[in-house]
Parts: sequence; C-alpha cells; structure tokens
Amino acid sequence: MIGTRRAYSNQDLTNNGTYFEQVASTDGYVMATIGQPTYTDDYGGTLAGQTFDGGSQTSFVYATGAAFHFKPDPGKKGGGATVKLPVPGSFTMPVKKSEKWTLTFTVIVGSPKIEFYWIPLGPPPTTFTTTTMAGPAPVALPGGGMASILEQSRADLASGRIGATMQDSARQAIAQRMDDLTDVLGNATGMSQDEQDRQRFRQELAKVVCAPESAPLAMTSTEFARNVESLVDMFGRVTGHDFTAEQHDLVAAGVRALVQINENDANRHDLTLIKNNIDLFIDNVREALHLQLDTQQRRLLTRALVRIVGDGSQGDR
Repeated sequence: MIGTRRAYSNQDLTNNGTYFEQVASTDGYVMATIGQPTYTDDYGGTLAGQTFDGGSQTSFVYATGAAFHFKPDPGKKGGGATVKLPVPGSFTMPVKKSEKWTLTFTVIVGSPKIEFYWIPLGPPPTTFTTTTMAGPAPVALPGGGMASILEQSRADLASGRIGATMQDSARQAIAQRMDDLTDVLGNATGMSQDEQDRQRFRQELAKVVCAPESAPLAMTSTEFARNVESLVDMFGRVTGHDFTAEQHDLVAAGVRALVQINENDANRHDLTLIKNNIDLFIDNVREALHLQLDTQQRRLLTRALVRIVGDGSQGDR
C-alpha cells in the first residue's frame, strides 16, 4: 500500500540549496524531477540520488535537466527568437526501511527547479473499505509546483502569447541590426547626420528587410522592385548624391545581391555566396559614390551586413 506522499522542492535543500537527506521509516520510493516546463527559462543542472545501509552505498541514480535552445527559422527572422525548449529529467529510486537516502543538486547554468516526493509503502489494510483505500491527504507543494507551471505554459501556447513574444523578440533583433547597419553604412558613406534623414533611410530599408511575421517578397515581384528603387533613391538623397542611371543601377544590383542571400535556406548557409554578394554590394556602393574605404570601414560594414543577411551568425564572430 502506498502511504502519504510528501512533496519537496528547492527550498527544502540544505548546504546552500545543494543537499537533502532522510532516513526511511519504511520501505518506499523517491520520485524526483529536475527542470521547469517553461519556454523562456535558460537552465541546466543535475540531480543525483543515493541510498546507504550504514556506511555502504546501496544504490545510485541521477537525472539531468536542461533548456534546449531551438531557433524555428534559421534565417534573419529567427534572430532573437530562440525558444528554450524544456528537457527535464526524472528518476524513481527505491529505498528500504532504515536506509538513508540523499539527493545532491548541482547547478550548471541558470536556476533549474526540482521537485521530489517521498512515497512510503506499508502493509495492506486488513479490511478494504473506501476510507482505508483513499488514505490520508498527501502533503503537496504550495501553489501546485511544476504542475501549475506546466498548465500556465500550455495556456500561453494555446493563447498565442509564446508566439507573440517570439515575434516581438525577432522584431527587436532585426530593428537593432538595421540601426547598426545604418550607422556603419552612414559613417562610411558620409550619410547625413540628421536623425530624421537616417530614420527615412531605415524606413525604406525595412521594406526590403521583411518583418518576422510576413513572408519575404519574391525578387521578381513588382513590389520588391519598387522597394529597391525607393531604397536606392533615398540612399542617394541622404548621402547628397544625384545618382546617374549607371550609379543607380550599381547600387540597386548590390541591394539585390544582398537579398539573394536570404532567398532560401541553402543561400543563407553558403559562406562563399554570402562573401561574394556582400563584396559586390560594398564594391558597387564604393564605385557609385567614388569612395575609398579603409580596412576597418570595410570590416565593420561587412559585419553589419552579414548580421542582416545569411543566418546572422557569421557577424557575431
């Protein structure tokens, strides 16, 4: 017969939240879990259980809980939208009467949560009545413990709150990368320092760098062609240039080369294509504006561009 369960959590650990021990007054089981079921917490740790008969260890078991970082879209839309998928661990450890059982908790990263239960066993009752079968009420965790956290996570998924949070994060990441590119490109090309001028340029840039919730425009579409033309025209105005048709075409070809990198997943991971197309953009801009770029300017511009196109990871190296 299963007796009255007793629930424990991190707050019941000693030795700075790393250790728990108890002597079993009857045969029973320890059931333990490590890792909270959320999609935002970053954590990793281990929980080890041991039993002892006197000074001799009689059993050992352990579990690891961690958050697996998953990026649904490997392209630029995935920037900043990493989901931390919970990968909890658990074990059940048998304990004999009079044995000491212990748990040792090790944190690797973040703040993993743990829950464990002492489940005593006892002799069967002599008379099987509804009352004796039901047994006393278990001692539960305040607030429902991880079960309530899981219910909240399910509710967040069902309501779309998780997806909305991911999109907000992606929008913020893309906006920051566009700001960085505007600053670096502006400083290298003599773009107007007036914030309104730079904001107008960013607005045109945003039409080409699509938002995370929208599908990218096909490079053959009329709308995409208009957006590129508008971006190049604005670039000419904020850099104080009245582009000739040849200069305009040079910059537009450079923009199309950048967008080609994000056209499909293969292109986003083709390091040769990424390098060649970014070099083409920089060289075309340099030729159209009659610029001389030093090594540092070219390096900074390359880094800012690669964080917009490709999978974004090369620019973080």
